[in-house]
Amino acid sequence: MLIIKKRNIQKGFTLIEVMVSVAILAIAAIGIFQAFSTSFQATTDSKDITMATNYAREKMEEIKNKSFDQIGPEEKNDIYIDGTKTKFKIEVSVESVPLALLNGTVAMQLAMQLASLNGTAAAAMQLAMQLAMQLAEPFKKVTTTVSWTNRKGEEETVMLETLIYNSE
Repeated sequence: MLIIKKRNIQKGFTLIEVMVSVAILAIAAIGIFQAFSTSFQATTDSKDITMATNYAREKMEEIKNKSFDQIGPEEKNDIYIDGTKTKFKIEVSVESVPLALLNGTVAMQLAMQLASLNGTAAAAMQLAMQLAMQLAEPFKKVTTTVSWTNRKGEEETVMLETLIYNSE
């Protein structure tokens, strides 16, 4: 008797194998597209922050290039700058700050020097004048604030502050 062995030779894939592999590829593709989307949104947010910081620095440099007497409350103005998709608002405030408020130890040091002079009236008067001049020479505190609404509709802000000394 002749025995014929059947060989079970499969060539190709079954329908279920193809469907499972397509599902796995689809899940991987969705993850990759989500990563790209998040990356593009983060890039947009970073661009807005960079632009706002540059606008604040630019405005601060304009103010620092003025003479001390020209820097005043008239710097309080709002400027709207249209970016690519974002509208930036720049606010500048200027306030005078006496040295005594910045560093109370200066007045204390001069007062201690006055007390240690042992009654020398001329030296005491000179130190008193020096103290009065230092307390009268103001610094100007300049604050530049740039604000905008981000892509989520939330208010974002970049703020720079500097002190400008009257060196004239």
